[in-house]
Amino acid sequence: MLFRGSVDEVALFSRVLGTKRHLRFYNSGNGFYGDTSVSPTNSGLVAGYHFSEGTGTTVADYSGNEHAMTFTSGAWRG
Repeated sequence: MLFRGSVDEVALFSRVLGTKRHLRFYNSGNGFYGDTSVSPTNSGLVAGYHFSEGTGTTVADYSGNEHAMTFTSGAWRG
């Protein structure tokens, strides 16, 4: 399957986030920027990606669990 679009602020958890948390993120209008010192990213975060590198093929994992991603193709946008 080919995805055509943009991806930003991906967070993978070892648990299910409840509907209230999802709605709070969606309705805040501020976007989501993962921060491991605050909820929900301070509990059960397996990997988190800001996608703010801008160049290169590696995306850093901010969770501290060292799950860096490597891209084989694609384009960065500012």
